[in-house]
Amino acid sequence: MLLAPAAASQRLQSLDILRGLALIGVLIENMQHFVSPTYAAYLTWPAAGELDQIVVWCIRFACENKVYLLFAFFFGYSGALQMLKAEATEASFTRLYAWRMLTLFLIGIVNTAIWRGDILLTYALLGFTLLLLRHLSRKSLLGIVAISMAIPSIWMNTSGADPEMISEFIYPIRQTAFAFAMFALGLVGGRANWFADAPALLRRTRPWLPALLLLALAANIVFAIYFDRQNTDPASWVSLATEVCAALGTPSLAALYVLGTLWVLERPAGRRCLRSLGDLGRMTLSHYLLQSIIGMGVIHTLANHLPGPITPPMGVVLSVVILAGQIALSVWWLRRHRFGPVEWFWRSATYGRRLPLRIAD
Repeated sequence: MLLAPAAASQRLQSLDILRGLALIGVLIENMQHFVSPTYAAYLTWPAAGELDQIVVWCIRFACENKVYLLFAFFFGYSGALQMLKAEATEASFTRLYAWRMLTLFLIGIVNTAIWRGDILLTYALLGFTLLLLRHLSRKSLLGIVAISMAIPSIWMNTSGADPEMISEFIYPIRQTAFAFAMFALGLVGGRANWFADAPALLRRTRPWLPALLLLALAANIVFAIYFDRQNTDPASWVSLATEVCAALGTPSLAALYVLGTLWVLERPAGRRCLRSLGDLGRMTLSHYLLQSIIGMGVIHTLANHLPGPITPPMGVVLSVVILAGQIALSVWWLRRHRFGPVEWFWRSATYGRRLPLRIAD
């Protein structure tokens, strides 16, 4: 029996809204690399002011690592739901899922040609590991999460304190290790279907919120303050402490984002305010690629021809304008179509047949 694509009515709106919120953070974080000079380079200029430094600090505190961590978690969570559906229907899963990851890898190759900061290749390759992890126990998966989150700090402590090596490799090692950890945690969450009963999840986690908030604030403040030391003095104990804070603060703040959003969605006014983000989240892949095209094709080109730099506050304003356009486009598109254009291509390629795109089909 073949596994069929999920209908729109089977989707969790809260998960789509969370994806939409994560996509907002992705653009705000990536904008610092789309512009030229980058925010980090601009802060070394005499023209950089206190407002510029505050904006960059806030981005590092609120977005750096966290938004991609959320996407990796949602990726693992969705994979677990697909596995559960396959088991319930006795459908073939392994071959279909492997083909799905290969198709995503090909999409990632296209995006890498546009934007060197692409995450799709990493996610596609790590996606194959879910096939190896899916039969592990919850305890084993949580052990993998803990070890993977610690890998960057362990590597920094055992790399022979080579500053050049640390500076060059710490970011890809962190990104890959953290993503793998969140794939495994998403598998745990998907098996338990955490988001199917948000009130119960909020009740279970309420006793942990004070400690989680304290950890998130303390660790991310340190990370944001000393972030640049990993470039200027990567072999120092301060850089190692900063990496430890990243391992502790990144998942704790990301968890607070999720729980805070679920709390808002429990209220009718909150659901009304965030409803359009669900449309944005349903088209995450399309909009991620669109952000790459706009960022490198328009903003990066524009930044190289302006008489002055695009400052961090200007970059945030640009991000808000682009995101407003993407939200409006999502609402308009999904009134007429079942999926985003790239989502439709990915699904059609996965299932080996042209799926209906327009709602009238």
